[in-house]
Amino acid sequence: MIQFRQFFMGALVLFLGTSLSAQSFAVKGGLNLANTSTTDDSGVFGDEFFDTDNRTTFHLGLMADFPLGNILSFQPGLIYQNRGNQSETTISFLGQSFTSSSTLRLTYLDVPLTLKANFELGELNTYVYGGGYLGFALTGEAETESIENGETVTETSDIEFGEDNSFSRLDYGALVGAGIEMNSIFIELSYSLGLANISTVDSDDFSINNRLISLSVGYRFN
Repeated sequence: MIQFRQFFMGALVLFLGTSLSAQSFAVKGGLNLANTSTTDDSGVFGDEFFDTDNRTTFHLGLMADFPLGNILSFQPGLIYQNRGNQSETTISFLGQSFTSSSTLRLTYLDVPLTLKANFELGELNTYVYGGGYLGFALTGEAETESIENGETVTETSDIEFGEDNSFSRLDYGALVGAGIEMNSIFIELSYSLGLANISTVDSDDFSINNRLISLSVGYRFN
């Protein structure tokens, strides 16, 4: 909890400090397609063992726009972000099929730091941006649902973060996106490539990285 307070206060100071002379503020939210990429070079399981599907989630946050010239601007932000994955496995045994599904839910407070390039097309403003993000895990939950003897059994467990547990709190990565804006309303599409290994397994052969596609709708206050 102390680490979160320090991270939150530092992120808030950074956001407010860079936003004092910002040209505009924006609130945005939307849908995520969240997944994780798992690499296992040990050869024990292989990457296909950890194949997972996209999980539909959401995000909500604030952005500031700090002009650096006629085209470029600096965008800091604070985003409540949902990540994770889901998967389903079917096993056939003695003529019967057994299905098990699992869902990993991870929530983060993200601080995106990007450079934005604006291109005006009449009343329509188009833009692209790129940079990075720093994320701090807030909560985590793993849920497994299986069918046993015709009955659905659901097991849920909270994820503990830290060196002695399975996941690290810190995440960071690259961020790119593009959008269109008209009359202060904008729509944008972005992709986050997690570069941090969020697994705390003590092995150079094993890593888990976040992946995220986001579709956002927002309103800019000039």
